Amino acid sequence: MAVPEYDKARERGEKHTASMKEAVDYVRQHEPKMPISITTVRRILAEFRPKFGELALIANVSILNSDELARHQSLRAQAPGYGGTDITTDFDRSKSAEPRRSFKFGFIERPNYPRHNAKTPNA
Repeated sequence: MAVPEYDKARERGEKHTASMKEAVDYVRQHEPKMPISITTVRRILAEFRPKFGELALIANVSILNSDELARHQSLRAQAPGYGGTDITTDFDRSKSAEPRRSFKFGFIERPNYPRHNAKTPNA
């Protein structure tokens, strides 16, 4: 949850520190019981977006509508080994009032956010 919110803030032109603060605020607002801090966000970014790495983790979060939720549940029912274990039973809370979120993860070329006060190259 923190990585997509950090990316949104950076795309709006926020500085690194402000983007981390926005990511923390977002997680605290949507998952109040989850322990999160700026240090945690810094560690997440260090783990999945190393400073000199070529690839970066990207996460897209979306809210599933009723049609998408039904499609996911039918696909899950067809999966081998789906036997109503505690994990799958807990996930199939279709009567729950809270919206269902979908997370899609992938890797992209590491984004470069140039400094706003960087020297211009002499050409």
